Amino acid sequence: MRGLRMVVGALALCLLFGVAASPQASLQFNGHVTVGGGSSCQQTAQNAVQCTVVEGCSGTIVLTAIVSPSQSISVFSTSVPTGWNTLNVTGWGTLNTSYAFTVPSGTAGSTYALVFRAAAGGMQLDLHVTLQVVSTSSGTGSSWAWNPFTVLIGNTGSDEEMAGPAVEGTTDQDGAFTVTLPELSATVSGTLSICDGAPLADQPFTVTPMAEGGSVDTVDDLSGFSFTADGYDTTEIAQFGRITFLGVTMIDVGSVCLAPVITPLETLTLTCPEPEPGYVLVGYTYVVDYVCVDYWGEDDPGEDGYVYLHSVTRTENNAVTSDETLYCVYRPMQYTCPEPQPGYRLVGYTYVRNYAVVESWGAYEASADGYIHIESRTKVENGVTVSDEIWSCVYEPE
Repeated sequence: MRGLRMVVGALALCLLFGVAASPQASLQFNGHVTVGGGSSCQQTAQNAVQCTVVEGCSGTIVLTAIVSPSQSISVFSTSVPTGWNTLNVTGWGTLNTSYAFTVPSGTAGSTYALVFRAAAGGMQLDLHVTLQVVSTSSGTGSSWAWNPFTVLIGNTGSDEEMAGPAVEGTTDQDGAFTVTLPELSATVSGTLSICDGAPLADQPFTVTPMAEGGSVDTVDDLSGFSFTADGYDTTEIAQFGRITFLGVTMIDVGSVCLAPVITPLETLTLTCPEPEPGYVLVGYTYVVDYVCVDYWGEDDPGEDGYVYLHSVTRTENNAVTSDETLYCVYRPMQYTCPEPQPGYRLVGYTYVRNYAVVESWGAYEASADGYIHIESRTKVENGVTVSDEIWSCVYEPE
């Protein structure tokens, strides 16, 4: 390891954590297609793009799927041309992946259809790519990006409404609480904690009864509760226990976890610095208040790489109010992009190996005035692809 380029503060480890279930969930799926050799693309529908490609050219389809609340998510191919590689990857919350392809030579006049699907929590979205193969063309290549589109399931608020009035309370030193709902002759008890497991001690909060399709007139109308507290996202729960004794209903909501509201400091951005000459960004980790909120790629620079670390801590009255850390990992480039054409400069580079992004820096698509250089190498043994590599270099006018 060549050493640490900048150190201010300490590095926090990236840990994943679960959050309380919400009655609303959404899935977003988007991506972009990059093809070379004088190809061109156009969007034909919200979730479809059609490209005219030259036989023998290579391309990359980069896909991003995001599910909220965070949960297991998969991206896979449901239809690819015979003999082409398939795609099947899984992740959590946000999933980035890519699919590399090479159009076979001698296939002018053919049409290839590819379909990719993102699936999470009973939701799914498809992206369609159609490749129409021609024998000759002119130009430097094309890059096309989809606008993200989203599917939403669960209750959006039209069928379920808050049934107030809201009731305020404060937890004890262990995060436990009991509040009274006088209009329902009921009490609500449970514990509040941060979603990493630590109890929320002495925490003021508000709990609001919820009902399906109307207000709460009796405890039988209850469908759940909404919990809010300053500095935390709202959590809604739909499972609870209850018992009635001498006309008073005691409701137990169990343990309710609240996720901290993440407000990045203006002094820190998620943009890693441009790499030193001959190096490329291969990963980053972003931690806010000791919780990993974003990460990508590698976390080890290797023997010849280096790390950039930037940490900002804000205090008030000698107490830490917020803490942010950005950790960027760089490694030597495994490929040298060609010298730009006169009047152009290199602004981005992507290396894809076996359909996964290994190295990435800067722009991954060119503007109308820029151009893209793509090289690919596929190793085949006994008629089976054993390795596939694609290098993409993006250039823009100076």
